[in-house]
Amino acid sequence: MLISFIFSIIFYNFKTFRNLLYYEKSFLKDSTHFGILGVDKTYTIVEAFEMDLPKLGNSNILQYFKSNIVCYKTKSFKYKLFTYAYSPNNKTFDSIIFEINASLDVLSRKFLIGLNEKEVQYQNTLYGPCELDIKIDSVLELLEKEFTDPFYLFQFFSIVLWLLNEYVNYAIIILLITIISIYISIKETRQNLINIHEMAKMETTVDLFRNEVN
Repeated sequence: MLISFIFSIIFYNFKTFRNLLYYEKSFLKDSTHFGILGVDKTYTIVEAFEMDLPKLGNSNILQYFKSNIVCYKTKSFKYKLFTYAYSPNNKTFDSIIFEINASLDVLSRKFLIGLNEKEVQYQNTLYGPCELDIKIDSVLELLEKEFTDPFYLFQFFSIVLWLLNEYVNYAIIILLITIISIYISIKETRQNLINIHEMAKMETTVDLFRNEVN
């Protein structure tokens, strides 16, 4: 049982051990990935990217569309549908905030002809496309998550233990029940992700005004 417990700990922390082998600490400017420890105590590796915003000068969007980004070029990453950018002032990564500082009448007058191409690029780089992209894990990714669950690890090591003690029929029954349970869990999880993805997807037609052209 002690060996089973040790192997359970190793498999349960497989991602952590793998990350220690794949990645090493570095300065912020040299970082290619970030390790995120969520409030739910899950540890995730996310890819870092350089947010390079075009310089706009005295554009109206800098005056009326406020954000908490204070520099044009900074390190960023995406985590759970949100984009975070490094703030040199606070020396922290902050979730990007969008705030309108004008009434509807003012916005109508200032942006009557729409945005130019550079302003569009700025907004798109900063806030991203107007869509909620729900990631649907593949079957292999879901299998990895299930196999590293402590309960199923305990089940598999129990099967090995029963086989070593020649309780073959009992071990086969446990194996079949475990396989069926994993199949049902993966099927339900994937179907739920697909349903959420479809619920978050919406398409509509809009009139676009840009550079005085409809």
